[in-house]
Amino acid sequence: MRRILFFFISFSLLSLWGCEQEEYSFGEIVPPSNLVVEVDIQGADAGPEGDGSGIVSFSAEADDAITYKYVFSDGTEQVVPSGSVEKRFTQVGVNTYSVTVVASGRAGVSTSSTLEVTVRSDFDDNEAIQLLTGGSSKTWYWAADEPGHLGVGQNDGNPEANYFANFYQAVPFEKDGSDESLCLYQDEMTFSLNGNQLLYLLDNKGQTYFNGSYEGVVGGSAGFDFCYDFEVLDEPQVVTLAPSESFVAANNIPEQTRGTVMNFSQGGFMSYYIDASSYEILSITENRLVVRAIQGNNDFLAWYHIFTSTKPE
Repeated sequence: MRRILFFFISFSLLSLWGCEQEEYSFGEIVPPSNLVVEVDIQGADAGPEGDGSGIVSFSAEADDAITYKYVFSDGTEQVVPSGSVEKRFTQVGVNTYSVTVVASGRAGVSTSSTLEVTVRSDFDDNEAIQLLTGGSSKTWYWAADEPGHLGVGQNDGNPEANYFANFYQAVPFEKDGSDESLCLYQDEMTFSLNGNQLLYLLDNKGQTYFNGSYEGVVGGSAGFDFCYDFEVLDEPQVVTLAPSESFVAANNIPEQTRGTVMNFSQGGFMSYYIDASSYEILSITENRLVVRAIQGNNDFLAWYHIFTSTKPE
């Protein structure tokens, strides 16, 4: 009995000593201080609200800060360890936005500051918004019956090959033949309007089709594109529109793009996971949408998606 008691006491002391050591090594918790935010409105020389691009550069710096988070009143936010971020405001006209900068330090303690910025944006694609939402809300599906509804091509500046999927194009209903890819066609993507705000909601029915190079995001091991259980946000995400700066737009000889990019907040994506949250609209009608997106870990690859507002059977 004595041996057992001694072991228990010794183990307790060791555990306590280990906890004390861990707490001691963590260091003093000091909230960031002296938070300073610099603002540079693009084209401010031409006028205080800028040149109409809506682009504003922010630079934050604080003592004892590890990372920074920007929260914008248009419903978007960004986390940037460097403290520097470029933001394009897209509401047409001259508008004033509030910007909250949160500087976070050790153990998550933080200091914040809120400022206002007035900026002008001339870019407008209300027609695309109306087509995406039908004026209120519209749900889109994969155009699985179309050749090339999912495809990939090059993204290297070649104007002859940067507007179509020249590497691979899925044949009609290609992903419908196996459980490893069936989840793709089950997805529902809904665009809606809340006042002047464009919103997006992905319903993935509990599974998402992952590009094979991203299986580590969900701990997968298939070694190829696969449907994995994946939880997406159940609240709508904000979508902002901006002019395209892609190779397709820059070399628009055959007019293969609309010239509008959809930027999804909070890591939003359009069904197939390639770590992209910006999608260039190549074309859109009331019932057909074609987009182009660059793979997050390989900017040589451009993916093409075709969606329809009427689900193919």
